[in-house]
Amino acid sequence: MIKSTATVARSAKLPLLTLLAGLILLPGCASNAADYNSAEYPSEINDPIEPVNRGIHAVNTVADRFVLGPVANAYHDVVPTPFQTVIRNFFRNLEMPIIAVNKLLQGNVDGFGTAVGRFFVNSIAGVGGIADIASYSGLNYEPTDFGVTLASWGADEPGFYLVLPLLGPSSLRDGIGRGVDWLADPVRIVAYNNELEEEMMGVSIARYLDTRAAYDAAIRDTRKNSLDDYAAFRSLYAQRRAADIKAQLGE
Repeated sequence: MIKSTATVARSAKLPLLTLLAGLILLPGCASNAADYNSAEYPSEINDPIEPVNRGIHAVNTVADRFVLGPVANAYHDVVPTPFQTVIRNFFRNLEMPIIAVNKLLQGNVDGFGTAVGRFFVNSIAGVGGIADIASYSGLNYEPTDFGVTLASWGADEPGFYLVLPLLGPSSLRDGIGRGVDWLADPVRIVAYNNELEEEMMGVSIARYLDTRAAYDAAIRDTRKNSLDDYAAFRSLYAQRRAADIKAQLGE
């Protein structure tokens, strides 16, 4: 059957929209500085395109202050806490296939088994992932991504600092990692092959709202207590990402 012009146009736009919603902001953009305030982790990252990054950061800040943040907080206030937990469990279950792939690429066979086990246990016993039954069986949630995989392959340096439009703090290595994770995600591929683009878009938006609301206090504190919040977020990103990669690779 030939798709209508409207359907084709919609299909062309939705992948980009889902990418923006699914990866938006926050991985490492805000956290408690005390958690990573150690000489063990670098507090700075090479920033050769700082003027461009600052411009994008300014636009992101306006969007977050007046649109994204308020909507996320409204979600947090309106949706009951137990239902937020159900939503978070569901999101984490959707992450398991790409996490499993990355664990295997990192040579972490145990982590691969844990991710696969979590996916099957929670998808079946947890009714599609809304209940985290796997954790009670010792199959704990262990997140990772292709940026960590690249680090495990020897890309120890993150490259230069990069602020992505709407997506927020990143680096050359981790920006590439985000894109690869999105393109290779088995859940996304299956959804798109079954014309579930709009459903994936809704899931990505809800996931962002849940994550953004969880970081709200840290984001507000950083903005309030920093003379230069751009530099503060950059430093926090560098510290948190270094700590996360070290922990995930068992270094």
